Amino acid sequence: MVRGQYGNEQWDSRGRSFSSPEVPAGLAAFLEELPALLADADAGEAFVEHKGLAVAVHTRRLAEPAAAFARLQPRLTDAAERHGLALEPGRLVLEVRAPGMHKGHALRQAVADVDAGAVLFAGDDLGDLEAFEAARSYRDQGLPVLLVCSGSAEEQALAEIADLVVPGPEGVLGLLRQLARAAAPGR
Repeated sequence: MVRGQYGNEQWDSRGRSFSSPEVPAGLAAFLEELPALLADADAGEAFVEHKGLAVAVHTRRLAEPAAAFARLQPRLTDAAERHGLALEPGRLVLEVRAPGMHKGHALRQAVADVDAGAVLFAGDDLGDLEAFEAARSYRDQGLPVLLVCSGSAEEQALAEIADLVVPGPEGVLGLLRQLARAAAPGR
């Protein structure tokens, strides 16, 4: 089972089926309001990423990304709440999506689905905190857990609580390759 969008989307590789909830009702209205919100925050050139069930507003490409992020966050939080949505801040990105689901729930569902005997969770942003917390609760129950931070200079919250920090996405891939080689000697 592969999960996306904070666990809302699910792909079952055995049955080759994909399921996803409907796009949140308030997302269309939020998107209509978004250009004015960006202009009002002097962030009209922010990159807007449409993610199907969510929209992410990235400020890292702007001249002063942190200042633009700070100006946008209260405006987008207010608009998200008015439209029945949730705002998830990250590394110079503000993601607006349906409330109620997060990566901690998704991890718990995945562990239950496969009756996992161990957990490795790799994350790189604030949206991964709930999954780190869920994984630590499994550790407290005696399940082997490895928490990996895909490190960056932009966000340090996960690095402080991870068991291992690797250099970005390439570091995560390197770790997974190393584990795969160790699990299948002679290949």
